[in-house]
Amino acid sequence: KSLLMLEKTGQPQLYKPLFFVYLLGELEANLPDDLPVYHLTAWVKIEKPDTFIKSLARYYVQQILKIQTQGPYYIGGFCFGGLIALEIAQQLQIQGQEVALLTLIQTRGFNPVYTRYQPLINKFGYNLYAKLVINLRILATLNLEAKKEYLVNKFKKIVNKILPKNNDQNPENQTALNLNNEQEDKEISSSLLEARKYYQVESYSGKVALFFAKEGGMYSFIFPQGGWNQLLTGKVSLNLVPGNHTGLLNRPFVKILAQIIEERIKENQ
Repeated sequence: KSLLMLEKTGQPQLYKPLFFVYLLGELEANLPDDLPVYHLTAWVKIEKPDTFIKSLARYYVQQILKIQTQGPYYIGGFCFGGLIALEIAQQLQIQGQEVALLTLIQTRGFNPVYTRYQPLINKFGYNLYAKLVINLRILATLNLEAKKEYLVNKFKKIVNKILPKNNDQNPENQTALNLNNEQEDKEISSSLLEARKYYQVESYSGKVALFFAKEGGMYSFIFPQGGWNQLLTGKVSLNLVPGNHTGLLNRPFVKILAQIIEERIKENQ
């Protein structure tokens, strides 16, 4: 099965394609209809974590060049997929190709100070205060219908934490297939983290749009670039989107995310 799939044909004469790694959620549906979008998966079993990121990026560069032989290229990625996207952009540049924009969504950087202290910032005082402030700010940006949907979702999360799990949610009552899928997901997730540890990240000189969820735990006022400072040496735009780590890929916040991505692409056409 191909690891690269066309999600939206768009109008190539108006927009160069967006090659996006890892999860898309509802993002593709909220991007302009004219924008071609390709989905590049990274959720695969890893045999060699020490070479995985560079090897998968090399494979995708070959596939991308078959689809679009010349730049400028628009590359993006979510979470771990952002590392694949970064490596794709690096390899394209080495080949003399122009990467117009690299979009990294909820992808944490490698600054050692950030890696050590950002989890503590999330865990203690700042996190409690920030959650209240963030929720109030998020509500202020939403219309009445979106406010209702947001509050209902928050209420459901609280109820789920309080009420006991029903039989369908009890692991003892899950089917063998579900257990197998859950175990496989854990193994893949663990192997992706292992691959990240092996990845020797290099500085990148191209234009980058950083996106962080306000409740995503990767951004703070102390580390506004999410650990990417000194590694991204070109022009960097910082974009904060309401929602949590995966919530910004879905309603109601994905519309805000898609709108800003569209703006950044147009700025770099």
